[in-house]
Amino acid sequence: MHRPIAVAAIALVSLCISACGGGGGSAASPNASNSGTSVAQGKAVLLIPARTTSAAARRPAFVSPSASSVAIAVNGGPPTVADISATSTLCTSASGGRTCSVPFTATNGNDTIAFTLYDAANAAGNVLGTGSATATGAGAPFSVTVAIGGTVAKVVLSASPSTIVLGTSTTIAITINAEDSDGNTIIGSAPFASPITLTDSDTSGSTTLSATAITAPGTSVTLTYDGGAVTGGSVTIAATGANLVAGNVTPAALGVARGPCAPPATTNHLYVANDGGGNVLSYTPPYTAPGTVMEPVGNPVAIAVDNENDLFVAAFGSGSGYSIAGNLLEYTPASSTTISATLGNGMFEGPRGIAVDANRDVFATDQGSNSVYEFTPPYGAATHIIPSVTGNVYAIALSPNCNLFITAGANVLEYAPPYTGAPVATISSGLTNPAALAFDAVGNLYVSDTAARKVNVYAVPYTNAPAATIQLSANSGPLGLALDAAGNLFVNDYNDSEIVEYAPPFSTSSTPVTTIPASSGLSLPAGIAFGP
Repeated sequence: MHRPIAVAAIALVSLCISACGGGGGSAASPNASNSGTSVAQGKAVLLIPARTTSAAARRPAFVSPSASSVAIAVNGGPPTVADISATSTLCTSASGGRTCSVPFTATNGNDTIAFTLYDAANAAGNVLGTGSATATGAGAPFSVTVAIGGTVAKVVLSASPSTIVLGTSTTIAITINAEDSDGNTIIGSAPFASPITLTDSDTSGSTTLSATAITAPGTSVTLTYDGGAVTGGSVTIAATGANLVAGNVTPAALGVARGPCAPPATTNHLYVANDGGGNVLSYTPPYTAPGTVMEPVGNPVAIAVDNENDLFVAAFGSGSGYSIAGNLLEYTPASSTTISATLGNGMFEGPRGIAVDANRDVFATDQGSNSVYEFTPPYGAATHIIPSVTGNVYAIALSPNCNLFITAGANVLEYAPPYTGAPVATISSGLTNPAALAFDAVGNLYVSDTAARKVNVYAVPYTNAPAATIQLSANSGPLGLALDAAGNLFVNDYNDSEIVEYAPPFSTSSTPVTTIPASSGLSLPAGIAFGP
């Protein structure tokens, strides 16, 4: 449905003192400041536009097409009220609408002339706009232009784009459409009769409005998102104002989406590659019950869950009577005890890390050849996307925007799709022997260091010093990392056969809030992953 556009116009005020044009003196009107002061005869000329939905009819200022009467007050005195409706004798047809000439009386001197437009007769109904100007009568006719500011009764806000992707900084245009009480869009450069105030529902500080006090039509407003966490699952930009009620405001609602390779939004199960036990264990919150044995696997060292709840396990060697060396194993679904696919049979010299993207492509590090393979469904032949890397290749992870990260010696290397080129970044600050990688939903990178027995947290662009560090226990062997949907960090302690949970915000003072002990079935836990 097209809304009528309040076509721009101005009030042109013409003043002449009482003696101009040869006229004799006249009696002071009620608008005169005192009976001894000579008066000026004024005339207000208003162009009242016809209703239209065509933007081509817009002009540089505002008079509502719904204007039916006007009140003109001089120096705060009693107003002159006039009919400016389509049937008024004060109005004549004009291009684009009608022209109304309204006589009034002012004083000879400095006058403040105030205009108020109404949508009903006799200065009744809704106020559509107001304006004022200062005029000086000096014995000769002159004119002054008055800009009419629309009275905002309704606001419609919209955002483009309408979705924030967590971890991806962006700037969003906020469009403000202000209407008067009769549904006419207020345009032009004149300030609103009263300003519009914008509010942002996000209290995290990750989103910022370029302006919150909107004083005139056409004000450009943007919302800047810095890539950080936001409050809640959406961001709402709303408006308030002197003449606005909640029901007359349509806010701009921005969805908050996760990146295509972000960790799962639902984390009801914690899966553990239990190396010493030769199996995969499953735990559910609050993690106080013993783990459920899912699958027996020879020396499982890494684990991942895709977006269809399929489970992938890197089996490094043989154990528990099973001879499954150098393969990746798929279980469909994760709770299945039957292998549905074997990836890279005879290809690996020691698979160590697994990551799965939104297309269910599987990426795996091979410690023996210090390289990375990619498998695509249905998981036949693999592509050797990173044939050789200097340094011991161990862990692998995908950022929410699908960049690939691997540990290589004392560094973490970042690759952009299709991953076959040189690294786009090297992360080395604060690292000695990185062993495990994980990302949260907004793209913060978590790196465990087995030599320093700590976990570093890096913010985009990752090459700076760690934004936070969690110091682990003196005997810790952090070979696996995962974050749940609430942002809690779980660390596999290989040396102590336990898993410890840390709650944000993270720092060197962080202490575990939960410990899953060896008595729950853990024995040398290596890889760890969350799934639905």
